[in-house]
Amino acid sequence: MKGKLQFLVISACFSIMMCRFHFHPFLIFTTIIFLIFLFIKKKQSLFLLSLATILLFIFVYSFTEHLNKSALNQGLYTVNGIFSSIPIIDGNQFRGYIETSHGEKLTIFYIINSLEEKQALYKINPGTVCRFTGVLEMPKSPTMPNAFDYKQYLHDQHIHWQYQIDEIEQCKGGKKDWLFFLLEIRKNGLSFIEKHFPNSSVGIVQALIFGERNLIDKDLDMAYQELGIVHLLAISGSHIGLLASGFYYILIYCGITHERARIILIVLLPIYMILTGATHLSLEHPL
Repeated sequence: MKGKLQFLVISACFSIMMCRFHFHPFLIFTTIIFLIFLFIKKKQSLFLLSLATILLFIFVYSFTEHLNKSALNQGLYTVNGIFSSIPIIDGNQFRGYIETSHGEKLTIFYIINSLEEKQALYKINPGTVCRFTGVLEMPKSPTMPNAFDYKQYLHDQHIHWQYQIDEIEQCKGGKKDWLFFLLEIRKNGLSFIEKHFPNSSVGIVQALIFGERNLIDKDLDMAYQELGIVHLLAISGSHIGLLASGFYYILIYCGITHERARIILIVLLPIYMILTGATHLSLEHPL
């Protein structure tokens, strides 16, 4: 297998791109050229293995897309749902993600009507079960060429509806597994920073520690983007690598052996990945 893995990775990438871009002729042509190159320049076994990889990934992708459908219909809808992420309160807007009792994922949006209601919504944690009444709406496709396709973004997360909530009631503590426990720690950490840091630095601190950028001043965020240094506010693999290296040498300084220090890091890194929201940047080369 040594020396062949890169060809299998390329084969998998070709198959995913063909499925993603609806079997564009250019991608089909490029894939055929790649297979001809393997057949002529490499061993026939590698050609067959790469072809099998392409067919396998096309089948898996197609099967996954076949199952990625909704059983709901547009219109008025009442359901018991569980919060699957940390809800966000922005002014009088309350939004987040829920999962229904039938396993359907929905993105929700609610207008807060009073200060008392806002304080009550602050107490909602991941895993909280509530009864929702509202209207299901189809996400809109972009109207401008090359604009962000929010509908496709939700579809990739197996979400097919935007749920415009009219009422949230009967909220109670629900499912409490390890994932919701970690998400609750993340929420408490964000709340601690928001309460104990100056307003001018809350967004920066949350971004650097938890990868949360919702409270960064919009003008400051735009300035970072214009200067081309917005990546400094992202939890990237190099960011985690720097933190892990520092923590590793602290463990060594405290008398822990190299082997045990590595085991501790292997255990803690996935936990920190969840605490930072598990963004794609945090998954790139953390070690």
